Amino acid sequence: MVGWQVENRVLQYVNYVGFMGFHRMAYVPVDRALITALVERWRQETHSFHLPVGEATITLRDVAILTRLPIHGTAVTGHALVDPRGLVHRVLGVMPPPDAIRGTGLRHTWLRETVSYL
Repeated sequence: MVGWQVENRVLQYVNYVGFMGFHRMAYVPVDRALITALVERWRQETHSFHLPVGEATITLRDVAILTRLPIHGTAVTGHALVDPRGLVHRVLGVMPPPDAIRGTGLRHTWLRETVSYL
């Protein structure tokens, strides 16, 4: 599997928000033996792996290299959606009923029933 099959109209937004790295990531099967070995060597006190060659820590830069996601700029925190129903209306042109929104999440069943052509 080389990448997800996504329409070009959607890919422009994926690229705009900086998630093209995830889109381009190839599927890699999980190596259960490696995961088990890492779990056994993890030390909660130091937040690092104790390996035969020394200590190793995963940094944000390591994650950025592996996922190809940008790590520069201001951190995104807090509540970004003040009016989630209004956002759905602006983006999809349909106002969801109050029960279709939970917090800032949109019920998939409502979305699938309402805009199945997407």
